[in-house]
Order: sequence, then C-alpha cells, then structure tokens
Amino acid sequence: MIDAFNYYKPAGSFFVDRQRELQLFKDILETKKKSIFIHGRPGIGKTSLVEQCMKSAVTIGYMTLSYDVPLINSEAFFDLLIPDVLNIFKPKKSTGKPPKLGKNCPLIKRSYEIQDEETYTKNFILKFNKKIIKMRKLLQKQGKKGIVIFVDRVERFIFLANEVAFDIFNKITQAFEETTPKIPDPLPIYFVLVGDDRYAPKIKFSLSNFETLGIPKITAAVANEMLNKREIQAAVNISEEVRKKIFESSQGIPELILYNTNMLCEKTGKREIGLTEWNEVEAQVKEGFAQELEGLSDETRALLQAFAMEPVNFADVDMLVRATGIERETVLSTLNELAEKHLIQNEGENYYFSSSAFWEFLRNSMGDIAISAQARSLVTIAEHDAENGRIVDTNLFNELEKLRKDSITAGLVTPIETIARGYERVGIFYLQTYDYFAEAFKYITIAADSFVKVNELEKSAAILEDAVKVFKEKEQGDYARDMLIKAVEAYEMLENADKIKELKLQIAENSESKALSSIDSGDYALARANFTRAERTYIDIGETGKSLAVLEKAKQLFFDKKEYFYSWQFTARMIEEYMKAGDMNKAKSLLDDAVAKFSDTDQPAFGEKLTDQFAKKIQVSG
Repeated sequence: MIDAFNYYKPAGSFFVDRQRELQLFKDILETKKKSIFIHGRPGIGKTSLVEQCMKSAVTIGYMTLSYDVPLINSEAFFDLLIPDVLNIFKPKKSTGKPPKLGKNCPLIKRSYEIQDEETYTKNFILKFNKKIIKMRKLLQKQGKKGIVIFVDRVERFIFLANEVAFDIFNKITQAFEETTPKIPDPLPIYFVLVGDDRYAPKIKFSLSNFETLGIPKITAAVANEMLNKREIQAAVNISEEVRKKIFESSQGIPELILYNTNMLCEKTGKREIGLTEWNEVEAQVKEGFAQELEGLSDETRALLQAFAMEPVNFADVDMLVRATGIERETVLSTLNELAEKHLIQNEGENYYFSSSAFWEFLRNSMGDIAISAQARSLVTIAEHDAENGRIVDTNLFNELEKLRKDSITAGLVTPIETIARGYERVGIFYLQTYDYFAEAFKYITIAADSFVKVNELEKSAAILEDAVKVFKEKEQGDYARDMLIKAVEAYEMLENADKIKELKLQIAENSESKALSSIDSGDYALARANFTRAERTYIDIGETGKSLAVLEKAKQLFFDKKEYFYSWQFTARMIEEYMKAGDMNKAKSLLDDAVAKFSDTDQPAFGEKLTDQFAKKIQVSG
C-alpha cells in the first residue's frame, strides 16, 4: 500500500474541497446553535470531513470531544461520557485500562431492560445536569463558547439494541436549549452525530431538533485536486487523461478513487503513468475491490459472505461461527489474516471493516447481489425500449419502482443509483428525441428524487435544470414551469440563493407568458392564476417593479375583456402594494382612476367596492 493513497485512513493534510459542507457546519454551529446529524454513503469521506469540522469548532471557540460508538458496552456510552466531559477541562492521564462500570454508572441498561423509558431518560438528564452544571463558569473562564461532542458510527446503536440512545440525545439537546429563571443561559453542549446513508432515514426519524448535513460524491475537479496533492507525496505523476479514467471508474467516491489509484501504481510499478500504462491494467483497476476477492480460501470467502449478509458493518466471532459452520479457531485465524491485510479491525471479539466502502462492495457483490443485478437488468431493458422510441412497459416500470422503493427503505445505495441513472437516460431519450413530454417529465422527476435519496443534490438539481431548457426549446411551457419549481426545491436544499433567484425569475416570466396566451385563448381563470403566480414570485425574489407591472397588465387586460371581477381583484392588489410601500398618493390616484373607469361600465359596483375597501385607509401625505 502506497501511504499517500491509503484509502481507509482520514484525509488529514490531503483534505480538499467540502467547502460548502464546512460552511454549513459553521453556520449551524454559530447562528442556528443546533446539534447536527451528518450522513453519507460508505467511502464518501465522512471521517475526513468530521476531522475538519472539529478543527473549525475549535477555531470558532468550542472545546471538542470525539467518539466512535463502541461495540462493547455501548449501553454505557452516556454514563462514560459524563466523566469525559468533566475531564475536558483537566485532562487526566489515561491508564490504558477500560473504565470500571457498575456503581458509578447506575443507569447502565440495555433498551430492552428499560421498563419505563420516560423515567429512565428523565433521571439520566437530572444526573447529567447535576454533574456538569459547574462547567458553565469553567467555560466562561477559559473564554469558550461551549462543547461540541462528535459521535461517529451512530447506526451501531440501532443494532446493539440501544436505540434509546437517540431519545437521550434528543433530551440532552432539548435540556440545553430551554431557559428557566434559574438558568437563563443554558450550557451550550452540541452533538454532531455521524452515520451511514443506509440508516439515515431511520436515524433522522429518531432525532428531533437536529439539523441534517448530507455529504455528496466529489466532482471530477475535486478528485483531480485530491490526486495532485497525493501524487507529490507518492512521487508519481499520473496524466490528466488517466485521472479522468480513474474518476469515471470510481463513481466519484473518494475511497474508491484512492484504492484504484493505489492499484494502478502497484500494478504498473511506474512513476510516470499515462494511457499506455493505464491500458495495461485497465481491466484490473476497473474491477475495484473485486481484486480483494481473488485467490481466497473457502473459509475466507465464507466469512466475507457472512459479513456481507449482516445489516451493519460488524459481527462477533460466535455469530460468524454460527453463520459459516466453521470451527471457532479457524474463524479466529482467518479473521487475523484479514486484519493483517488491514481489511478489518476489532474490539474484543467484535470485528468490523476498516473501509466501509469495501464493506459496501461486499454487500453489493455478495450480500445484495440479487437486488443490484435485478435493477441493472431491468434498467437495461427500459433504456433499450426508450432509445428505440417505445414507452416503457407498465409492468416493467412497476417492477423498477418496487425495487427502487424497497432499496430506499433498506438503504441500498447501489440499486437506487442504478435505477436513478437509468430513469435519467430514459427521460432524456423521450425528451430530446421522441417528444414524449409526459413520460419524460415522469422519469426525470423520479430520477431527480432518487438522486436526492442517495445525497446527490447537485446531480438532482442539474438534471432538472437541463430538462427545463429542453422543455423550453420544445415550447412546452407548462412542463418547463413545473420542472422549474422542482429545480428550485433542489437548489433550496443546496442553499444556493443566486440559482434560486435565477430560476424563480424564470418561473415568474413563464407564468406571465402563460397568462398572456390564456387571455388570447379566452381561458380567463387560467390567466388569472398565472398572473397571480407571476406577481407573487416577483415579490418573493424582490422584483417589486416587475410585480407591479404584472398587476397593471392584468388589471388592464381583464378590464378590456370586460372581465371586471378579475380586473377589480388585480386593482385591489395594486392598491394594497402601494399602501404597503407607504405611497399613499399612488394608492389614491389608482383608486380614483379605477372608480371612475368602473362607473362608466355596466358594473359600477366594483368601483363602489374599491371605495369601501380603501377610501378610509388611504391618507394622502402633504
């Protein structure tokens, strides 16, 4: 293993990008003052990001603690946390021995032993508060803003029969946000929980009042920067063309990019690596983690198969013995061999994979192989049909949707992504080549939603925005508008204010255009709805002048068409906007003009109605 390309260690000094995620973390900590749940797929760089978040927390004035949820005594996590939090001010020298449990931790219980959870958590909070209440003065004395406690691998609580942990996280965060006459300034302790995308829906459901921060794949530009930094350390030079190929074969997952790069360097044994060297070992590199499955003994393969079938990234020795039928001593010997290769680590007799990305590979290749293979085969058929202008068969679509929804529920990232990419291509064929607009809208919408489910927000936003352009080119205004609305939702998740305003401006212009065409076709109700949408959207993005122009246009067009009810409505909206802006002169002038116009029609009551609404409210300055 070339140290610079060590894929199962945090990035450390090789860290690149993630500026958006780091800024979100800082904003949440400094302005929203909330606890946070960070999630992402295996190998995406959660641990590396957490390292940077810890540095940021220290820089802006917080003290920090960091933990992995332990595989042994996880039920004592919070009891052991209390002395650690107290010791943060006066660190004690570690003895290297595990802490003694028992009388000092009276609340240690597994969740299935707790008879009254409400009483349990209430007692725990009282105990916790009593122990750390004195820390407020210590924090102030040291000029610190609070304490941030980072907890990684929180999905382990689910599989260690200790889901009550999430209730305690909720109670602690709630306790530190509530003010009382005795405690007007609660002690600022925040948790940053870190977990796998596979279990994120369940964890998010279990948490309350936590902000969520998802980690997407990296872009090609970021991957290039990451490899540039590491190549210098490794004293190798990889051409730009080869880096692109590594990125493509690694699907934007940092761990896999590093693994494949290390494989490339080791297989070629060269310091200068170009397309010639790539072509020599391309097939092997593209196999990725499959390299680790070559030449395995039957015992090792059986153990990996057993691991792959487990729903979480660890298993104890007895569990593996039962699952494989292999003698205990042979199991231990095989596990030690895997540990020597740095593939697995252990806590006592609990073993887990050093690389969660490798475990995910095992899940997909040995554990979830059936669902992944089924997704690939069905998607291939659907794409072939769409490419040849055929509507995807209803039964095939239903099968794909069942697979997709089951995969979302189970947190199986690979089949979700496979189906999402397939739906994207199906939608593009229908939209660009065959003008099947309703079908294109359906598939692109589901694809975008699926990419959100695997935390690929940028990808979701991009395909929606691209579809908008094509719908506009095809003069499909209704589809373009609805797709714009979905694109705005995607960029809202990304908190991209500039892009949101840009797309909302398009929504407003689209709605205004649709309103004008509806006037021409005599569909006045639809025209009214679109004028209203345009006006409110312009207001939403601060384009007051354009919103007033829409109101003026609407009131006049409806008046000319003798649709006096609608004209009265838009006139009233204009008067309200002028009044809200404090321009009473404009409001009165508009009111007088409207009353005069309505008096010359066969429905003067609308003028009288305006007078009743506004005459007493308008006071002309000067």
